Amino acid sequence: MTLTDAQREEAGGLLREAERRVAPIDPLSELMPGLDVADAYAVQRDNIARRLAAGATVVGHKVGLTAAAMRRLLGVDEPDFGHLLDDMVHRDGGSVSAARYCAPRIEPEICFRLAEPLSGPGVTVDDVLAATEAVAPALEIVDSRIRDWKITLADTVADNASSAGLVCGAWTPLAEAPDLAAVLVDLVVDGERVASGSGS
Repeated sequence: MTLTDAQREEAGGLLREAERRVAPIDPLSELMPGLDVADAYAVQRDNIARRLAAGATVVGHKVGLTAAAMRRLLGVDEPDFGHLLDDMVHRDGGSVSAARYCAPRIEPEICFRLAEPLSGPGVTVDDVLAATEAVAPALEIVDSRIRDWKITLADTVADNASSAGLVCGAWTPLAEAPDLAAVLVDLVVDGERVASGSGS
């Protein structure tokens, strides 16, 4: 870590205020050029701790930068992660106001409900599947409290890996689920398919 405790607290405060006011800020990596990934995770942990102290609970984790193209864009060689809190989860079939977010985007996802904990390093796909109880289709709401999504890895990590919300569908026991790598998804907006992808 290269920032002081006071600088990390300032960075966390800027992100909290940006979220509260729905008013994005300049990149933290520009405002605080020494910000590194270790600092960024410390900022994330502090802001999550504040939300937990206010009554929220952790219901899961979000893994970001899983696509090779996104890692290349940010010049990194591994994913990042953030927290999913109960106050970020929305009812399946409900509506969510875009006005509560700075610059929201939607990402179709596969949620995994684990029956036992995982710890690394060296966790394999087989390890994950062995620990998985059930899977569900989901839409993740990602948002950036950083203006115009001009993010570096440190910016998105500090900003809870750009995680903002989740709509989760029905759970299917893993033993009854189709081949997850072969699952196909279409993202449809106002009846028009705008993107497609696969579980792989």
